Amino acid sequence: MSLIFHEKFYKATAVFAGLLLSVAATQAREFRVADTQSENYPTVQALLHMAKLVRGAHPRTPSHPGVHSRQLGEEKETIEQTRVGAIDLNRTNVAPIGSIVPAANVLALPFLFRSFDHLHNVLDKAIGSEILASFERHGFVGLTFYDSGARSIYNSVRPVRTLADMKGLRIRVQQSELMST
Repeated sequence: MSLIFHEKFYKATAVFAGLLLSVAATQAREFRVADTQSENYPTVQALLHMAKLVRGAHPRTPSHPGVHSRQLGEEKETIEQTRVGAIDLNRTNVAPIGSIVPAANVLALPFLFRSFDHLHNVLDKAIGSEILASFERHGFVGLTFYDSGARSIYNSVRPVRTLADMKGLRIRVQQSELMST
């Protein structure tokens, strides 16, 4: 189950509201949102909830089509569309954006966090804020982090309990320079 960090959610909602108001003030166009997950996935639902909160507070904001299920492309394509302004708000995994925002790569490293408490302690405080701020020099505004849970290795050959159990297995990984090396 994906969880949004609640403290960051409210800050992100405020930034999102500001973005919507600036768009509404300058031009009448759709505000586009992208997520690669299916419509009922928690991250998509969080984006739709954020839009509902903003529309409730500011009913004259432009419409907000929540685009999901890779309708606007894979993450690599939606990141580029976001960079050029074709997508206004994009929820993406850390690995694909790491090729553009190098500071994000640290979050894709294995065994980085000891526990969920450790993860939240790091990302909800100064280090997380520093990583989000690093997005700006690459043309993005980092709003918050989503917790997508621990990564596991799945296969149909044998259980993986040790590094030796991986010998001979082909493992599919996310699109990322970090993951493919």
